[in-house]
Amino acid sequence: MVLGGARGQYADAQSKLTLAEQRRFKAEHPKPRMFLKTDLAKFENVWDDHPKWVNLGSQKNFARYAARIGSEWEKSSDSFNEFYFKRAVARGLIFRAAERIVSAQSWYNGGYRANIVAYTLAVLSDITKRKRNASTF
Repeated sequence: MVLGGARGQYADAQSKLTLAEQRRFKAEHPKPRMFLKTDLAKFENVWDDHPKWVNLGSQKNFARYAARIGSEWEKSSDSFNEFYFKRAVARGLIFRAAERIVSAQSWYNGGYRANIVAYTLAVLSDITKRKRNASTF
């Protein structure tokens, strides 16, 4: 997955490339693997026990995420490292897989997918945290 932070950043990265370089860029960084800062906020807030924020919509969710991360950054900017990025990408992959799984279900009628995915992954996150904490005793 590739983080596409600013609007149009993916296109800007290719704007000065030759056609051959653009093809190589797209092969290395396919657009479906890109995610936006609002996507990152969604992935992180779901796994960090804030699915209700995700269901507020992209902009409100991002604002809550930015405030939370800003506070965490002030406490320890060192925690925003390669592990943080890899974990965020993994969370994004799981989130998008859950969206595909829900969409493919016979019971799914086309509504509330965002809510279903957010709360399902929040429950999975809680289960894994409980398992991890139980195994440390």
